[in-house]
Amino acid sequence: MRIGKAIKWVGILLVLGLIIAAYLVYPKLEIVTGYSSKKACSCLFVGKHSVEQIESYDLEAFPLSLASLNIDPNKHEVTASVLGLQKKTAKLRKGLGCALIQGEDDFHIERVSATDGKPLSTNNTYPPLQKHSKSIDRAFDRYGEWEQKTFAMVIIKDGQVVEERYQAGYTADTKLLGWSMTKSVANLVVGAMIKEGRLTLDKDLLYPAWENDQRSKVNLAHLLKMNSGLEWTEQYGSVSDITQGLFLEEDFISYVRSKPAEAHPGKEWEYASGTTNLISGIIRRQFESYQDYLDYPHNKIFKTLELDNPVIETDEAGHYIYSSFMWATARDWGKLGQLYLNKGNWKGKQLIDTSYIEWSVEPHSASTGYGAHIWLNTEQSEYPSAPSSMYWFSGYEGQYVFIIPDYELIVVRLGLSKGPPFDMNAVLADIIKNYK
Repeated sequence: MRIGKAIKWVGILLVLGLIIAAYLVYPKLEIVTGYSSKKACSCLFVGKHSVEQIESYDLEAFPLSLASLNIDPNKHEVTASVLGLQKKTAKLRKGLGCALIQGEDDFHIERVSATDGKPLSTNNTYPPLQKHSKSIDRAFDRYGEWEQKTFAMVIIKDGQVVEERYQAGYTADTKLLGWSMTKSVANLVVGAMIKEGRLTLDKDLLYPAWENDQRSKVNLAHLLKMNSGLEWTEQYGSVSDITQGLFLEEDFISYVRSKPAEAHPGKEWEYASGTTNLISGIIRRQFESYQDYLDYPHNKIFKTLELDNPVIETDEAGHYIYSSFMWATARDWGKLGQLYLNKGNWKGKQLIDTSYIEWSVEPHSASTGYGAHIWLNTEQSEYPSAPSSMYWFSGYEGQYVFIIPDYELIVVRLGLSKGPPFDMNAVLADIIKNYK
């Protein structure tokens, strides 16, 4: 009798454990399938990566490896699920890459452009080059290994590409996702708009819904320096504000706009991708035409830099996700870094005021390691081998554009890992030794 009761209670506990586990894990599956369908769609239709590359590299880590992909090349859609559960679909939209569709596509957004799918210029500044040294080689895996997880590296010295290397299957023409490096591009867009008089750093009363509370005092400078005081949680391993906004909302801007204040503007620094997408919403409101909003970064910056048709993706509602979703070649990421190094000037044309770039790379009292949507090496804590004057774009899983003014040097690295055994500081130390 006692053994039978014990078995019964063990069974009950096991069932309860399974129920609790399902309760805790099931919501996260929606993030897994949302991430997987979106990443696979973009890699396939924007980056032109192969299905084998996507499964072997981009989605090989647990729990993403749990997702099954259903690819419809005719509809340009990818649906992901885990054992048939929590299906999520991402869809290619003309000129805008892929967007997650929550249910039905309620917006049918596209970008009509004469340059869609074509290089913005046939006069590329950088000639074909595959030279690379041991300083770059140490960032790549040997044949049959996948530990360093580097896709591409480019070194630009005095405005010219001097070295580059790519993982097998990737080339100088391959577009790669910058994740949060897109934030530093958003800062350039804001700088261009300020130069034109469309925006000002002290602009407050940014959204009508904020007019009657503390958020009315939040200005554009607060958003750019990440000290708006708005409530936000940036946690990718769970259902948090960032994963909710990127993978579960059709209108990211409406979601983040509803966030309450939790601190006075300018007092506390908090990294928040929602902040960047609030800026995207503000930018959109400066244009009467939606197409003008979509075209602005291309016409104002990308075309002048002769980039190879980079893609900034949107949410379902059509807002650029300036926090996370820009695709560009490694060389083009380097050119955007060069624009910072040139203090907003490109071949004699001042796209962004020098004073704005200088302000962007100045630390705020709330954070010595962050400027305006760009990271600073002020304390040399993360990169002790690099000068304190260095600053950089940084994205999830180890996307970097390092700008080193002391040596007129740009270092681009794109891959899928920030941590050991990959050691960016050691790679930078070698490169600086070679080129200083």
